[in-house]
Amino acid sequence: HKLEVEKMLKKAMKKDKAKVSTGRISQFGLLQLSRQRLGPPIQRGSYVVCQHCQGSGMVRSLETTALAHLRKIQTKAIKKTTSRIKCRFPLAVAQYLLNRKRAEIVALENKYKVVIEIEAEPDMTPAQAEISLENGA
Repeated sequence: HKLEVEKMLKKAMKKDKAKVSTGRISQFGLLQLSRQRLGPPIQRGSYVVCQHCQGSGMVRSLETTALAHLRKIQTKAIKKTTSRIKCRFPLAVAQYLLNRKRAEIVALENKYKVVIEIEAEPDMTPAQAEISLENGA
């Protein structure tokens, strides 16, 4: 009866608008069927992307986030036209940079002749940050 079942299944699947691929019934009585997905996943309408991890399921540690921002500041400080770098970071990130990386910030200011201002913003999420440049004359 295996062939009859396979024929009936293929006949029923012809009505489906999606592309369907069926295999044969194995010796264990299993049949593999693949079907193209036509619509968006149900989760898209029911869930929103996490504002902290952007859907990755992982949030950077405080140290990793702060060091990533410090590298961005350094990249912007290297530009010869930059005279001031204004930064707005989440409270914990700003505190980490000001308390634990102050020596590195002062070194950047001295090396590149730039003023680096770091402002703590309690309402920012860990993934948010604003870095703006002022050019010297």
